[in-house]
Amino acid sequence: MYRPSLILTASLLLMLGLSLSPAQAQRSLKIMHYNILRYGDDTCVPTLSQKDGWLSTILTASQPDVLTVNELLPSEAFSNRIRGLGFTYTDQIDYGEITNDAEAVFINNIFYRTDKLGYVGVEVIEADPRDVNVYTLYDKESVASGDTLFLYFIVAHLKASNSSSDRAKRLQATQNIIDWMDENGRGKHVILLGDFNFSAANEDGFQNLVKQTDPEIDFFDPAGRENNWNGPVHTLIHTQSPRTVSNDCGVTGGLDDRIDIILLSDAIKNEARGVFYKDETYEVFGNGGDSYDRELRCNADGPVS
Repeated sequence: MYRPSLILTASLLLMLGLSLSPAQAQRSLKIMHYNILRYGDDTCVPTLSQKDGWLSTILTASQPDVLTVNELLPSEAFSNRIRGLGFTYTDQIDYGEITNDAEAVFINNIFYRTDKLGYVGVEVIEADPRDVNVYTLYDKESVASGDTLFLYFIVAHLKASNSSSDRAKRLQATQNIIDWMDENGRGKHVILLGDFNFSAANEDGFQNLVKQTDPEIDFFDPAGRENNWNGPVHTLIHTQSPRTVSNDCGVTGGLDDRIDIILLSDAIKNEARGVFYKDETYEVFGNGGDSYDRELRCNADGPVS
């Protein structure tokens, strides 16, 4: 039986390697971002219990150590629900504090494995129409060395649509992120994740993130698409819409653009303190590359055309 494999939105998955000293074995952190499409909103079909089942299937198959999300209703009850129903492969999961300075309908959050990572706190980068969150975690294995390794997860959900006003809001949000990097992120291991809603790689907001002349505040694209991601040749990294007909409040149009993105800071690019991106692990989970401009479907064996 076929069903949409990503009824919520496309998700992203990548891996970081951790090799903090010659005496330590190399370890990995699997990081996923997911726009979970109005999670907690009972005015949309499918039902919340159906979403729980699908999310559990996706998380069980991918088993991320860190999951960041967009479009979560701003209530701890729903973060608790995801922690309890989505993570079947481990019960050692916690989530970050809720912020909603922008008073938006939906918020971001982070879920992480407590056996690997500890939680420090959250900052808010101001943006319109939603908060951009900076969650600080630390690697528990590094604590004993006396030189704790911190990881900074910036989670964003920028303005949708493509009017000049929409693009201006996205550009301003990216500038606020760059300003935070300038003041707080230099030399740090920063992972920028989210639903950015960029219209194309040449949009000013995206270029503002990946073409800074100062490498310490610049981000690099592990998918290698800093200049272009349009057209069927790039279909493996498309995350726009896995549907052509909507009955779940999601956008239509088929899988033909890149909306959800993960970017990494210069410290990770240059393997500072032994933290590095594992080559070719950037993956749009569930996207087999053969669903360009069409609905993404799957069966028990995975995506089908």
